[in-house]
Amino acid sequence: MPFAENTFGFREVYALTWLLSILSAPQSNTLKTLWMSWTAGGMNSMTNSKHWSKWLVTPNLMDRLQGLRVIHLSLSIIHDGMGVPGPLRHEYSSTALDRWVTGLESFRELPLERVTVIISDDSDSKFGISGYSTSKYLNYGWHNNYEEWMHLRNLECFTADEKREWAEHLRRRLLREV
Repeated sequence: MPFAENTFGFREVYALTWLLSILSAPQSNTLKTLWMSWTAGGMNSMTNSKHWSKWLVTPNLMDRLQGLRVIHLSLSIIHDGMGVPGPLRHEYSSTALDRWVTGLESFRELPLERVTVIISDDSDSKFGISGYSTSKYLNYGWHNNYEEWMHLRNLECFTADEKREWAEHLRRRLLREV
């Protein structure tokens, strides 16, 4: 009953795979609702979508999630000051955007009934709410010039509508509506 009636949340895919490894098959197959928090971009984050994508293709992993019916995904876009950027606006209209979330494909084989996807900017990355900073690691591209920062942000970051459209596309894809 606890597995079917509760939402299990994970920021790191290792925690999910560990839980599934210690549960019996009947227990793991009663898991009904899963919440995941991923990041796209950033350097070496254990919450990064690349880690999720790699581990979600573990053989027989989806066999242990046959009872899963609901997924909630929170995807934060990270643009590090000097590192690997997150998804950029120019990727929006191309299939390149799908490479950030390839691990989600594994969930398409499950009989999902409901999916929620929220996409946001990571508040601590260079284009997040605290991104305009005096930190030399974050402000290398605009040298404390707010107008330059806003110009770069408008060029590189998704608009709110684009984030909503991407989220809806992912939601529909997981539900096999597209």
